[in-house]
Amino acid sequence: MQPKLNRPALQPRRPALVRPNGPVWLKPLRFVLATFLLLILVEMLFVDGATTSPAGNGLGQVAANTRPPRLNDSLGLALPNNKVEAQEFSRRYASSYNFDQLNFLRREYAAGRGLPDVVVSAPNSGPNIAETPRPTSTAGGLLSSNAALTPQPTNVGIASSAGKPVINVFTPAAGCGTAPGADPYEPDDISAAAKSISIGVRQTHTFPTVTNLADPLPPNGDVDWIRFQITDISKRYTIETLNFVPTNIDTIIELWQGDITGATTFLSINDDVSSTDPRSQIIYTPASGDDAASIFFYVRIYGAPNRSCIGSYDVLVSTTVPPTVTATATAIPTTPDTCKDSYEYDDVPSKAKELRVSYGATPPFGGTPGVPEAPVPNNQIQIHYICGAGDQDWVYVDLVKGKPYSIFTAALSGGLDTIMILFEMDDKGNLNPLYSNDDFPGMGLASRIDFQVPTTPTTQNGEYKRYYVIIKDVTGKGTALLQYSLVMTSPGSNQADCIDSYEPDGLQYLSKEILVNEIQTRVICPNGDADWVKFFAKAGRSYTIKTSFGPVPGMDTYMSVFSILFDKNDPTQVVSQNLLGFSEDASPADLSSLVTFSVPVDGYYYAQIKNNGDIGRTGFYYQLTFNVTGAAVTTPDVPATQTAAAVNRTATAAAIRTSTASSGTRTATSTSSSAVSLLSLNFADPAFQKLWYYSDLAISQNQTQRSWEWGPKPGVTIREPYADSPGGIRQVQYFDKSRMEINNPKGDRSSQWFVSNGLLVKEMITGQVAMGDAITEKRTPANLQIAGDLNEQNKSPTYARFASLITVADNNRAPDLTGQVIKQGLAADGSVWTLGSPPENLKYGVHIKETGHNIPLVFYDFMNTSGSVYENGYKQGPLRNWLFAMGYPLSEPYWIKARVGGVERDILVQVFERRVLTYTPGNPPEWRVEMANVGGHYYLWRYNKNLYNE
Repeated sequence: MQPKLNRPALQPRRPALVRPNGPVWLKPLRFVLATFLLLILVEMLFVDGATTSPAGNGLGQVAANTRPPRLNDSLGLALPNNKVEAQEFSRRYASSYNFDQLNFLRREYAAGRGLPDVVVSAPNSGPNIAETPRPTSTAGGLLSSNAALTPQPTNVGIASSAGKPVINVFTPAAGCGTAPGADPYEPDDISAAAKSISIGVRQTHTFPTVTNLADPLPPNGDVDWIRFQITDISKRYTIETLNFVPTNIDTIIELWQGDITGATTFLSINDDVSSTDPRSQIIYTPASGDDAASIFFYVRIYGAPNRSCIGSYDVLVSTTVPPTVTATATAIPTTPDTCKDSYEYDDVPSKAKELRVSYGATPPFGGTPGVPEAPVPNNQIQIHYICGAGDQDWVYVDLVKGKPYSIFTAALSGGLDTIMILFEMDDKGNLNPLYSNDDFPGMGLASRIDFQVPTTPTTQNGEYKRYYVIIKDVTGKGTALLQYSLVMTSPGSNQADCIDSYEPDGLQYLSKEILVNEIQTRVICPNGDADWVKFFAKAGRSYTIKTSFGPVPGMDTYMSVFSILFDKNDPTQVVSQNLLGFSEDASPADLSSLVTFSVPVDGYYYAQIKNNGDIGRTGFYYQLTFNVTGAAVTTPDVPATQTAAAVNRTATAAAIRTSTASSGTRTATSTSSSAVSLLSLNFADPAFQKLWYYSDLAISQNQTQRSWEWGPKPGVTIREPYADSPGGIRQVQYFDKSRMEINNPKGDRSSQWFVSNGLLVKEMITGQVAMGDAITEKRTPANLQIAGDLNEQNKSPTYARFASLITVADNNRAPDLTGQVIKQGLAADGSVWTLGSPPENLKYGVHIKETGHNIPLVFYDFMNTSGSVYENGYKQGPLRNWLFAMGYPLSEPYWIKARVGGVERDILVQVFERRVLTYTPGNPPEWRVEMANVGGHYYLWRYNKNLYNE
């Protein structure tokens, strides 16, 4: 029997919760759920959007109908909880900027101190401090010769400011007149030089002591430091400036604490007493222990940029007795919550409070469109507590792209030891650490982060971005005594704008990477700035690297592309640097630079960008692009015979150096089986490479047998002082035989005299070092053997012994002896005699009337020799213009005795202005006439260093 399908007992029943109308008790629940979902939707649309920056500015820029990222309070990383972890975290996320040090180095450079040192050197020859001005000494000697960009103690010149970045860049207001002279308290530009002030006694100071108000390398404003001690902690101390002459002076004062050696801890700052009163005033209430004999208080005073004129002012430190507060009978004792500062609750990023730039009545960005609004003036310094245990303080900052900023803690109390971490938010709302600092050099346990907000070629004027900052104690403590000040400053549009997003990059090993098809925006600033960039390139491809910029007055870049080998044990040391390509101008009408090149093997390569004349200043921005352009091209200026196989030839440059005698003479086998790898040669300028290639490349590649014109390889590169070169500095490079110089980098590169050949011999004999066309510096003449071994066993004459034999004015001129046999000998003591039988019957060949000396025929023939030369390929041609290479003869030729390799030999020598020629009868014919090692001798004499440190 079939079942009855319509029986009610077998029909499925619907669950009550899904009935169309449902039970009565479900209606309120559905209403609550709907309301809750609606609130979440509203929060997503409005609350999140309200926390972003305004549309069109950095963080607030979002596509239409795209939800802005929600800030995620979960960091996804463990924050440091002890000192060891904090130090390691700070090393990992250290910022490469130190505004104090960079400004100090640039000020030293502007003042003519701290000339740049070696750029490229041979192995183990010392630091490669390239293109970045480097101080060699300061008052107090706080910076060593290897300072580079290493953070330094606080009292370093005007740039010293332990917890406060340099903001004393002084731009006088219009109509300020001329600068006054120094006041009786100068020099007082650093806290270590501060003069004492008596309580209640006024001092009259002047500022700024500006030597040149149009100085393109600020800071050029004066800073005055004074100091005093507290003797009575029951009184309040008022520090103020007053009695301005003229009345439109506007001061800023800072209060610091330290010891007898100088200021170490920043306490307070004040610009104006009020919006109508430009006086500055700080009232300080002493704490227990402030009256100790070892504690000093320092006051730093400077003019407000763009607002203050120059003149004089009085400074006064006075005391008052604090009023006694008497509790009324109706007062109800309360226990304040001392663990909460005015910014709590701020323990998670979403509860972060805003921190703004501190400045006076004039905002630092001069009303730049899009800059976040801020009260005027804004002298707010946030006071925070780390309380209770493990407390975290979060702030957010809206920072203008392309601008430099410094965020720091100061006035730490109760043994507080802060760490600061700067975060940026990704497109998913996650915070990622950018920079961190535990203990900033010179600031004790305080923290400070200097950095610059990156820009892109499409960055709009005033566009800004939001960052987040956390401050915590590295030990996890937390009490009401752990108080600190939190400050953010910006150097604005002054000196620190010299720092682009890729600085520091003045050294090869500091190069930042550029990717294929990437566009980087950089700035050439200050004078002498050099930008290094590295990139990965593959063999078999053609690449272009290009600078581009608008018609900016003074912008005219040039660019060099190198292969560079670093010391594997010390990546700061450059072993070799070989030029692969160079560009002066992209076209006759385009002052930008464009290099098209290929590379021999896959790997990282490097480019250096500079401005002609070494001119640099704020606003010299350019874009750098790196692209693949097609198949490989022939590397400019590299001989076709220099292939990858040549790099691996058995005779290396080191083997050649081993066979090099100190006298400048070589045996016939010195290069008989050798070929120098071009990749091991490092030329400071393509003009230097072109000149070396012309005469010496054929020797290095076994194309010919003859003595060296310059030497088997280039030596150190230095920028030496020279008054008549742009900026008072010229580029030089030393070689075994001489020195190449570029006196005017904007000169005609096609001219033979674009590269000059130093008058090294004349300088070593007279002791007069050329510091300009008509300026010399007196030194002791060189007591170095003019030929042979440089040791006591070699008794040959020294350069100094020729002082009485060379032509000076019309002295020591010789008659025309053309055709006669050379019989004059020269002893080690400089005495001259006539030989009865000379080692070889060589004859005088020509008489030079300009200096009145005879040149031996063997020397004159050598000076006018032709042979295999390289100029876009090998060809036959004259080896030299002898006047360019040698200069005029300074003396007659003399036979001397000299020990070469420990063996005594007869050698004919003659000194010229630029070179010394030697003739050794016992050498093979190709090596009998040689250039002496004048370049190595001069470098040893002037710098007390061996040219190759061997």
